[in-house]
Amino acid sequence: MAKLLIVDDHEVLAASLAFVLDGVEEEAAHLEDVLARARAIDEAVAAMGLADLFVTTLSTEELNGAGKPAPDVYLEVCRRIGVDPRSSVAVEDAHNGILSARAAGLRVVAIPPHFNPPPASTLALADVVLDSLDDLTTDLVAGLLDLA
Repeated sequence: MAKLLIVDDHEVLAASLAFVLDGVEEEAAHLEDVLARARAIDEAVAAMGLADLFVTTLSTEELNGAGKPAPDVYLEVCRRIGVDPRSSVAVEDAHNGILSARAAGLRVVAIPPHFNPPPASTLALADVVLDSLDDLTTDLVAGLLDLA
């Protein structure tokens, strides 16, 4: 079964998404989560009515200071859910997030904010750069993993 990992890392809304997909099944994916702040994770997920969709949560605060751009948060979540980072995709909006996901060995989809995008040199590290979260599709992610 496909696994879908969501990372909250959007500075403007504090709710942007990053997806990590591993597997080939076309059916419903399991959602996993890495959110930016440990104390707010469960409350935010519950407030959005999504608690049943999340199998695990992790904050960089739980990693003893190993925040982005260190790869630790991605590596730990992949370990927890049994996903090989090299067969995973992260969707990121920020400079440090892109660096973190790339350092962990994930494929990277960048969706930079229009008001303050990461430098071009950082965006060049992404496998694909999208204009909007609306442009992110399961077909695009599967294509990055050669699953299409």
